[in-house]
Amino acid sequence: MKKKLPILLTLILTLVLCVCGLFACGDSGDGNGESGSGENNQQQEVDWNLVYTVDGNEITGLTPYGKTLTQLVIPNAINGANITSIGEYAFKDRTLLTSITIGENIEKITSGAFAGCRKLTKVNYLGSIDSWVQIDFDDYKFAEPVDYDHANPLNKGADLYINGVKQTDITINAQSINAEAFYGYKALLSVTIGENVQSVGNEAFRWCTALRKVNYLGTIDGWVQIDFDGSLANPLCNGAELYMNNVKQTEITINAQTINANAFPRCISLTSVTIGNNVQSIGGSAFSDCTALSSVIIGSGVQSIGSSAFEDCDSLTSITIPNSVQSIGWGAFIDCTALKNIYFNDTSTWYRTSNYSDWQNKTGGTEISVTTSSTNATNFKSTYYNYYWYKK
Repeated sequence: MKKKLPILLTLILTLVLCVCGLFACGDSGDGNGESGSGENNQQQEVDWNLVYTVDGNEITGLTPYGKTLTQLVIPNAINGANITSIGEYAFKDRTLLTSITIGENIEKITSGAFAGCRKLTKVNYLGSIDSWVQIDFDDYKFAEPVDYDHANPLNKGADLYINGVKQTDITINAQSINAEAFYGYKALLSVTIGENVQSVGNEAFRWCTALRKVNYLGTIDGWVQIDFDGSLANPLCNGAELYMNNVKQTEITINAQTINANAFPRCISLTSVTIGNNVQSIGGSAFSDCTALSSVIIGSGVQSIGSSAFEDCDSLTSITIPNSVQSIGWGAFIDCTALKNIYFNDTSTWYRTSNYSDWQNKTGGTEISVTTSSTNATNFKSTYYNYYWYKK
């Protein structure tokens, strides 16, 4: 009996170790209660050919197997077809999806592609920032507004990674920044824009609510030549401060022939602007919502002031319109609450009209006196704010 006891103990110990091993192997989930969707369950090699449905070069959706995955990688090719596009509603309502890796091969992402992906927190792009901003985020309005959803996955609250590195402070040198490139990206803190940038698409920086610093690697005259397609294209629209080569801009002088539309919307650092005699036109919404702007000097060469050019400049108390100005756009000084006086150096015949065509052709307007500065201020910021003005 004594000889059999060590053998029995050995057998019992072996059995206990085996049972423990089985339990350890079975506990490989991520603890989120979603069977088959844990991150560890995707450590094995995935055959991406079995994940997506494809039409030509475009991913159109996910297979039943693909819908179970929490992490997706867009490969360069699927079943021999080069993939360049993610189609409309391709990943709609994939509530298990937490991260996606997008290759530099992707050129276009269509509206609604990530609609309802509420758990998407990470977008990893295998390229550069300059190639990211070249992606065509193909947004368009559907017949039913309820169906509309932006194409950019960052709009889901996800963070952008470039080759695995989270992007909070970025530098862009591409010649153009496509529309909605960073739409809804709330982790973006600062952006440096190179002198090469010539155009920025609509809503490229809309809802980048943490963005507080915009640094331009050029001159102020170069900045005002950038073509911003709407005020929400300009990163300043989030209430950011403007820097030139890392020098904060508060008092600026502009000598470029044209100040493009939407040049400084909601730029909170500007307090004083001198517009040189070489400037001929001030674009629409050029200085809108510059709430700290208290001094504006308009040079003797300016011929036109665009619509909403100084809208909501709440610190502006007075301004002088030089003789050279021939036309002033709709709402140029609307809601400038502190504005008390607008002085016209030339008080000859001015007209107001609500008709854009009449304004352009300088016909059909109603004559109005501009001799009293206080009345002018009231007329421009409230009484006749929705009129165009021109001089004959």
